[in-house]
Amino acid sequence: MNNNIEKEQPIILKRKRENFEDENNYQNKLNKYFNLVWKNIYLRKLILYYLKVYNIFFGIRTFDSVESLLKFKNKEYLSQVIIDNSIKKDMVRTNAKIPSWIQLIHIPSYYDQSILKDAYNLHTLCIYGNECTIEIPPNTLPASITDLKLYGYTFEILQDVLPKNLKKFSYSVRNNNTITENSLPDSLLELTFHLQIINDQFPIKRGFLPKGLLTLNFDSIFDLELPNDFELPPSLTSLNIKCKELNFKLPPTLKILTLRVYRSFIKENALPSSLEHLSISTLIINDQIYHYQQLSHKLITSNITSLVLGNNTPIIDKFGISILPKCLKSLSFRNCNERLLPWLLPKGLVNLNFQSTFASFDNAGYPLIEDNIFPNSLKYINFGASYNQPIGINVLPRSGNLKTVIFGCCFSQIIHPDSIPSSVELLVIKNSNYEHPIVLSNNPKTLIKCENINRYIKQFEHTPEQLEALALPVFFNAQLSCLSLQNFVNLKKLIFDFEFNQEILEKDLPLNNRIQTLELGKEFNKVLYLDYFKNLECLIINGANPTLQTTITTLQNNDDENGDVGETKTYNFYSLKVIEVTIDTSTKFLDNLDPMYYQFIKLIKKHNSKLKYK
Repeated sequence: MNNNIEKEQPIILKRKRENFEDENNYQNKLNKYFNLVWKNIYLRKLILYYLKVYNIFFGIRTFDSVESLLKFKNKEYLSQVIIDNSIKKDMVRTNAKIPSWIQLIHIPSYYDQSILKDAYNLHTLCIYGNECTIEIPPNTLPASITDLKLYGYTFEILQDVLPKNLKKFSYSVRNNNTITENSLPDSLLELTFHLQIINDQFPIKRGFLPKGLLTLNFDSIFDLELPNDFELPPSLTSLNIKCKELNFKLPPTLKILTLRVYRSFIKENALPSSLEHLSISTLIINDQIYHYQQLSHKLITSNITSLVLGNNTPIIDKFGISILPKCLKSLSFRNCNERLLPWLLPKGLVNLNFQSTFASFDNAGYPLIEDNIFPNSLKYINFGASYNQPIGINVLPRSGNLKTVIFGCCFSQIIHPDSIPSSVELLVIKNSNYEHPIVLSNNPKTLIKCENINRYIKQFEHTPEQLEALALPVFFNAQLSCLSLQNFVNLKKLIFDFEFNQEILEKDLPLNNRIQTLELGKEFNKVLYLDYFKNLECLIINGANPTLQTTITTLQNNDDENGDVGETKTYNFYSLKVIEVTIDTSTKFLDNLDPMYYQFIKLIKKHNSKLKYK
C-alpha cells in the first residue's frame, strides 16, 4: 500500500504543476489582452467614458411608476431606484416588471409583488406606506434579498415570509401585528423595530431573536416595559432602546449602546466594560417630580471613546472623580450648563458638542478666559444655541488641530482678533442679529459664515479687496443685488447654502469676476451661465439642479467622400476643471446634464464642505 502511495505522489505533483502552469498562462494571456486594449487610445477613452456614465447613474433615482422607470433613457445603468407615487391607494396590478439588474428598490405597499418576479439581483427591498393592505405570502420574496424594510405593514410576520439569507430587517409594529416564532432567519444580523403603537407593549417574545444577532434597535416614542424574562442574544454588539427599567442583562460583547431609562436608577455596574460608544439618559419620577440620575465614574466604563450625555449631571461625581473616560474622543452634552475648568476635559478629546434641543450650555454664566480648558487634540467645537460668554485670547487650543468653531443664535460677544487660532478653517456665528465686525489676526484661510450677512459684508465697505471668500447663510434667498458684490474684485470663493434659488445675473457679480470656486445648495434650479464665470475652476453641486449654459461655436465642414455638409460644435468651458457632485442628492442634475460636461464630473458620496455643521 505504501508503494502505491509513493507511485501516486509524482503524478499528483505533476498535475498540480500543470494546473499552476495553465493558470499562470491564462493570467499572462489576460494581462496581454488587457494591455493591448488599454494601450489603444480610442478604446481606453471609450472605456473611461462609459465607466464614468455608469458611476453617474449609480446613485438612487426616483420615479412615479414602474412604467416611467422602464422608459428612462439610461435605465440599463441604474441599480438603485425608488417608486414614489403617493396618490394611488388601491393595489396596483401591472404587467411591468422590475428589471433584473436592479439591486435596491423602494416600492409603495399598494403594488402587487409580482413586479419583483424578474429582479433576481435584488439585495435591498423597502415596502412602504401608511397602511399596507397586501399580505406577503410565504416564500414569495426574492431569495437574493439581504436587506428588507417593511413600513406600515399591518400583518404578522409568519414563518418563511422572510428570505432565508436575510441580514437586515426593519419592521413597523402597529396594533397587534407581531413576529411569530421561528419567523426570523438565523442569518439575521441587524433588526430594527419601528414601534408605532400608543402603549408600552413589547414587540417580541423571549427566545424569538436569532442567536447570532449583532444589532438591535427599538425606535419608539414611548418607554418600553420589558418582561422580566427578556434576554438579549449573547452575540449582540449594538443596542438602541428606551425602557422604563433596565431589568435585563447587557451582553459582554456590547460595543454601542443608546439607552434611555425612564423610571428607575441604573445600577453602577450595569454597563459592560466592552462599551466604546455610549449615549445615555435617565429620568426618575418621585412623587410626580422629575429629576435626572447623577451619573458616576463607576457607571461610565473606561473604554468609551464616544459619549453622549442626556443627563444634567456634574462631570465630577460624588466620589470627586470625573465621569469622563481618559480615552474619550467625542463628547456631546444634551443638557449641561456646568462651568468648564482647566484640565477637566480628557487630553485626547477631538470633538466637543453642546448643541441640542435643550441647548442650555452657557458655562454657568462665567466667561471662558482661563488657559488649558480645551485640550490640544480638539478639532471641532460647537458651543450650542445658549452660549453667550466672552472667549479669552489663549482659551482655544493653538496646537494646529482646531478646524471648526461654531457659536449659536444667542452669541453676541465681540470676538477678539487673536482669540481664534490660525488653524481654524470654519468660523460660524448663527446669530442673525450679530452686530460686531469679525476681524481675525493671521487667519487668511478661515472661512467666516455669519447669519447677519449684511452686517458682515458692511465691514468691507472701505476695503472690499480684502474679501476673498464669502459663505451665505442657510436661509438667504434674496437677489444678489442686495449684497453689492461688484467691488469685491478679489472674491475667489462664493458659497450658496440650502435656500438660495435666485437668478445669478452678471451685473450682480464682482467686476472682472475672479471667482474660482462656486457652490450651489439644494434649492437652486436656475440657469448658470459659465460666460459669467470665466475664471471658475471648481463648481460644487450640493443637491442643486442648475442648467449649465455656455457659448457654443458651430463650424461647418464638408465630407470629402460624400459631399455632405456637417457641423462641429465647440463648447467654451473657460477655466473649468472639475464639477463636484454629491451623488445621493444631485441625481436630477446628473440626469439633465449635457454629456459634454461628463468629462468634468467628480462624484462624491457626501460633500465634505466646510459648511456642513451640526
